[in-house]
Amino acid sequence: MNLQRFTVWPSPAPLTPFIFCLLKKVNELSTLCGVDACAIIYPENGVQPDVWPPGLRTRNVLGKFLSLPELERNKKMLDSEGFVKQTIVKNQASLKKQVEENHKKFSILINNVSKNLEHIIGDVNINETNNPKMVIGKKLNEVEQKLSSMKIQAGEEAENGTETIN
Repeated sequence: MNLQRFTVWPSPAPLTPFIFCLLKKVNELSTLCGVDACAIIYPENGVQPDVWPPGLRTRNVLGKFLSLPELERNKKMLDSEGFVKQTIVKNQASLKKQVEENHKKFSILINNVSKNLEHIIGDVNINETNNPKMVIGKKLNEVEQKLSSMKIQAGEEAENGTETIN
């Protein structure tokens, strides 16, 4: 690879925000982590890529990289598709972990509520807490039945002209 064909900053084209952020991250990585880093950016309409940082430092970093065996060079490289796949796998694992954690928290909550407020929600079986939808559906049906019976009772009392004493 001929290193002489690369141009260096400042280039005549203005820096886009993406390129500016990329160069800032490369600089931070190099400074804070003590890692040799460089950026080679190929413009859409140009033939020659732009290189940062200018000068010998970039050539040294690129020379070290090219001297590595190909297996080492490609070890941690990702293209866009590989990066997206890796991110999806990580997010799916995180989602699965969060769902399990939420399920455990809900089971604990149902157990605590059933112990402290038995007169409101009735008896809750420990096996039912493993299926939160079933517990909620069951309790919702009970509440709806109580409301409908109260409405019927109130309607009958209104027809009879009697008052209820609470």
